[in-house]
Amino acid sequence: MPAPLILLVDDDDSLATLLGNRLRREGYDVKSCEDLARAHELLSDHLFDVILLDVMLPDGSGFDFCAGLRDRNIPTPVLMLTARGDVTDRVTGLRMGADDYLPKPFDVAELLARLEALRRRAAHNGRVRRASFSSAPSSSTSTGRRYRETAGPSSSRAGSFRC
Repeated sequence: MPAPLILLVDDDDSLATLLGNRLRREGYDVKSCEDLARAHELLSDHLFDVILLDVMLPDGSGFDFCAGLRDRNIPTPVLMLTARGDVTDRVTGLRMGADDYLPKPFDVAELLARLEALRRRAAHNGRVRRASFSSAPSSSTSTGRRYRETAGPSSSRAGSFRC
């Protein structure tokens, strides 16, 4: 059985590298990118089990990207992984089609548990390995702002990523 395939979309290179390495050690196969244009390309080439998606990306909004997945009837579980942790942001993400929302900083153990839960629900609902675009993405509404998060292990909690 192949390793579960995760798409990690985050413009923070440090976080993407650290998280990608940890997920690989946990038995996942990870494809990562720092912008939505590349995410669309990867979705046209691979079938993903889960998408980990930041909100503020250099070329658009993760909220809009997630809504676009749902508009295309792509049921792959999406976990928003972002520094935007206000209740209004979490509600927006979930209403735009995210299956879960984890604000940064987060504990890796919690992320891993959430990934397991998403995969379990997806398998139960017959939604495993279906994220793939067959056509070019529609234009997204970009905020026009570049939002850069700083990441690094939290000194207070081992296994956490601090933003």
